[in-house]
Amino acid sequence: MKTSWKEKTINIFVIYIPLIVLVFFVVTPIFWTLSLSFKHSSDIVSEHFTILPDPFTLENYTKSWSTGRISQYFMNSAIISISAVICVTIIVILNGFALSRFRFRGKNLFMVFMLMTQMLPRIIIISPLYLLMRDLGLVDKLASCIIVEIATAIPFQTLLMKGFMSGVPKEIDEAAEIDGCTKMQTLFTVILPVIVPGILTVFSFAFINCWNEYLLPYTFLSSGSKFPLSVGLRYMITQMSIDYGGLAAGAITAIIPPLCLFGYVQRYLVSGMSAGAIKG
Repeated sequence: MKTSWKEKTINIFVIYIPLIVLVFFVVTPIFWTLSLSFKHSSDIVSEHFTILPDPFTLENYTKSWSTGRISQYFMNSAIISISAVICVTIIVILNGFALSRFRFRGKNLFMVFMLMTQMLPRIIIISPLYLLMRDLGLVDKLASCIIVEIATAIPFQTLLMKGFMSGVPKEIDEAAEIDGCTKMQTLFTVILPVIVPGILTVFSFAFINCWNEYLLPYTFLSSGSKFPLSVGLRYMITQMSIDYGGLAAGAITAIIPPLCLFGYVQRYLVSGMSAGAIKG
């Protein structure tokens, strides 16, 4: 059936124009930051406006990595994110397996409780968490951020993983048990290879949330040498001056890991999200 001229016009105004406007507002800040990161400091504050860097320079990147603390901030972010994500992935795999394969009293109530924890703004629990970390002697230590990131990520990621595992027919478990597999052998040798897209989806969401986290490290950490990128970039803005080029270079550096991760796993995300959404 051919699309009428009226329907095409409606599609243009209802779908395409809003999408173009949305893309413009998303891409423009990233493009402008990228352009600033390759400009000389004098060109950035110059009255002569240029969209593209002229001349092109890597000075901001080399300076921020050599004389600045971007390299240290980057390492701290990597330590917090990778440590938390590995622990979260292992825990939610076991949680998802238990919720999808076993029946026990209070199971539904437990899942509702986990869902309710996601309705609380993080700012509400930040003060009790700080007091807890202080009593444990973990304030101003990366371990405090790692522990809290794990604890806050587990509820949502568990429900997501449970949806993935519920999509695997239980007949596969029964066939594995007939062959002599234990529950754990069934999980690691039969189920996990089937839900690789789901595992990558959970890993990606957990990593990006940890990498972009600002409130927790800003609250728990006070030493500049322990700041992650999200907090370290904030302290590149001082009362006396702002290094726009270095700040732009640091922002682009912070974008690269999530962007690379998404580029690598994006082919799995659609199938993984669909599986987690349909089965529950």
